[in-house]
Amino acid sequence: MADKSFISKFLRGSAFTTLGTVVSIVFHFISIKVLAEYMPVEAFGVYSLVVIVSHGFQILGGLGLNLGLVRNLSGENEKEKKEVVSTVFIARFFQLVMLSVVVLATGHLFLPKLFDESITQYIHYVPIIFFLASFRELLFYLLQGVQLFNRYALINILSAGIRLGSIILFTVFSELTIEVMVFVEIITYGLSVIMLVIYSPFISFLTLNVSRITVKKLFSFCTPLYANDILTYIYNKVSVLLIASLLTPVSVAKYEMANKIPEGFGRLFSSLIAVYFPNISELLLAGKHEQASKFMNQGLIIASAGLALVTLVTFLFRNEIVLLVASEQYLDASLALALLTLNFSINAIARVMGYTVVAAGHSSVPVRINLIGSIVNIIGCSLLIPRFGFEGAIYSLVGMSTISQLLNFYYLKRASISPDLWGFSKSLILLVVVAVSYSLIGIDTVLFRGVCVIVLISLLWIAVPEVRKAVIFAVTVLKKRAWKPS
Repeated sequence: MADKSFISKFLRGSAFTTLGTVVSIVFHFISIKVLAEYMPVEAFGVYSLVVIVSHGFQILGGLGLNLGLVRNLSGENEKEKKEVVSTVFIARFFQLVMLSVVVLATGHLFLPKLFDESITQYIHYVPIIFFLASFRELLFYLLQGVQLFNRYALINILSAGIRLGSIILFTVFSELTIEVMVFVEIITYGLSVIMLVIYSPFISFLTLNVSRITVKKLFSFCTPLYANDILTYIYNKVSVLLIASLLTPVSVAKYEMANKIPEGFGRLFSSLIAVYFPNISELLLAGKHEQASKFMNQGLIIASAGLALVTLVTFLFRNEIVLLVASEQYLDASLALALLTLNFSINAIARVMGYTVVAAGHSSVPVRINLIGSIVNIIGCSLLIPRFGFEGAIYSLVGMSTISQLLNFYYLKRASISPDLWGFSKSLILLVVVAVSYSLIGIDTVLFRGVCVIVLISLLWIAVPEVRKAVIFAVTVLKKRAWKPS
């Protein structure tokens, strides 16, 4: 395994961010249940569209500076750190102001033509949402860069609690309309930004003494990442945007509801990436390529095993999960839930490899990969949505994620970082074997489904030694902490 002190440091950071994210995911799922029960399906579809459009403008306002911020904060030059933070803040502020003017002046002209006309009456809320969401994101990345993961976790929990509390209050004393849910987003983002400004070192990093060299270096690194962020948004959201254009808000609602559980897994995964990226950057900046390769491969193999298990459980118990976290009116989206979880699992492995390529200094690589993936997805969605409905978009997503994983593998090899393809593919192969066997046998009882889960766990334990080592290592650390004298 990689250096134990480095792994312990990584695990400590992961523990904080994972704890915060797990609690926020619980709040997230409770929120989904409330929305599914008390918000009409069509209204949920329009609200989802408002949030997705706002997120698109948030990406445009980000200028691709997030990972550049984290990477530079992983270095040791304090003066350069202050210059980078100040540059990111000023550039993002002016970009967001310009975008807000554009949306307010022209949004009512082009957004209704692209999507459902019902979005028109909520356009004036879009700039408020993406302005607050963008600065919330910036401050979270700042905490990630300086590795204050305990604060990262705490504010993550408080933000999710504020959102859930607001939804419950409006449910009790009013009703969950589209406008009410937009207010909930604004309240959540606004209070999160206030907490992050107070509890992050943001103010102490601000300076007006910024050198041109730092600005040029930052934007040279981040310009490809900006293109990549835009392409990633297209990559992730073009499916639902095309569903909105080709179908109805009800189809948007069912796709988005099916995607809420993979989205929750995505938040958990992002909390691990928040720790992984600065640590892998630290290794690669120090020239420790062999140690970085080992660290990456351990992460890929262990993550793929966990994702395979999650995907199987979601596939086997998809109807029960939909009824648990949503309601009966979304039951016909259960297959979509299983397929979206599979897509998330494939895409997560690709993302780990992509972040590693960026940490190695090749910030243009994700642009090429996402450009190819986006083109594939747009063509796939355009062909498959009219034929299969919103599930057609998911078939296209799975194909796109598979292509992206293969391309990331290729570029890692070119960067002299060796991913263990067989190591992280074994778990997916075992998943397919168990899922196909279940389908062919045809016994659909809770007991038999439970047996299938146990079979996969046993196969992973036998066939993937990294899983055994990771479990033994984690148990050893926990035992030492449990028996350590106070």
